[in-house]
Amino acid sequence: MSHDRLAYMANQIGRFFQSQKQDTAVAAIEDHLLKFWDPRMRKALIGQLTEGSIELDPLVRQVTARQRQSTDQAAAGDHLYNECLRLQRVLATVIKLSTALGCSFPGGWYGQLTAVFALRVACG
Repeated sequence: MSHDRLAYMANQIGRFFQSQKQDTAVAAIEDHLLKFWDPRMRKALIGQLTEGSIELDPLVRQVTARQRQSTDQAAAGDHLYNECLRLQRVLATVIKLSTALGCSFPGGWYGQLTAVFALRVACG
């Protein structure tokens, strides 16, 4: 869908709700975009607004800014989740290696986790 078409549609939605109080209108616009717009359309609209290639009504701009912030927070959460998975794989590898070498760590899993961090520091 073209840049102009997305902006046109979003502005139409904004104009429909602009007679309501600002908070109510913003919530209604956001609800409409979440229910009836494909995530790719929302992402494209946010991207176009970030690039400055489209003009949006103030209410729609406010909704888009909120959605962009939510998207940024979700991306940060995804990064943290991926780092946790990576650490879990490293810990599993250390446990397998230590078991194969006949090593045991005092303190159970806490000792194994301490060993992982010690290896991380030692290896840089």
